[in-house]
Amino acid sequence: KDYHQVFIKEILEEMQVDYTIVANGQDALLAVQEHEFEMIIMDCLMPEMDGWEATKQIRKFQNNNKIKQMPICALTANAMKGDRDKCMNAGMNDYLTKPVRKKQLKEKVYELITQTKLTKSDESQSPVDITSDVTLDLKAVENARSILKDKYNEMVGVYINNSWECVEEMMQAIQGNDIEAIIRPAHTLKSTSKQMGAAKLSEIAKTTEYTAKAFHKDGDENNEILETIVASMENIKMTLSETTRAFEEIPS
Repeated sequence: KDYHQVFIKEILEEMQVDYTIVANGQDALLAVQEHEFEMIIMDCLMPEMDGWEATKQIRKFQNNNKIKQMPICALTANAMKGDRDKCMNAGMNDYLTKPVRKKQLKEKVYELITQTKLTKSDESQSPVDITSDVTLDLKAVENARSILKDKYNEMVGVYINNSWECVEEMMQAIQGNDIEAIIRPAHTLKSTSKQMGAAKLSEIAKTTEYTAKAFHKDGDENNEILETIVASMENIKMTLSETTRAFEEIPS
């Protein structure tokens, strides 16, 4: 048996969730057509059909309304930029690198399933404009609380931890002069903040994401863009601290 498969199985059992294990990408395609799943943990390196191709085929099924939408989390052998891009281009929502850590896997499962539930709830309601100077959108917070129920406080903790990880990833990208690497964590911070009701942080992360996308290699305006991103990072860190305090002050 594959070590990672056994390890993940033990963690899922500890989380008391139902799961199905398949041997390869071809079997994964059959499984999603026969059963409904909340999410998929997809190993990229599998026999017969690898995880990237299986994900592309699953997304085709979803686009044709043959199966329901669900998040797909990749398992990659390393965290090289090429691997990350390949996962995103295949249609995966996020990725974990091997060796998988118990805490990371639990948080990622909660995070992706929560995002899916909150997104579906958002789609069923009338759109609400987010006011960028409001730290917490209390209507969105109550919506999240009603959906997550007894998991709400736990998910706030997961969200805060993951947000600081996004900030750290963005800071490392700046230090490494890899502005394109800012886009993904900024996008994650934008979407998760919006879903959890952290309105102000979501708007700042959104601006940072779009600013990073405007960065062009050898462009004359790059210095100005870089200065804007560096300044926005200080704003993001300050706002994330402010957001953390605001969540702590919400009555239980």
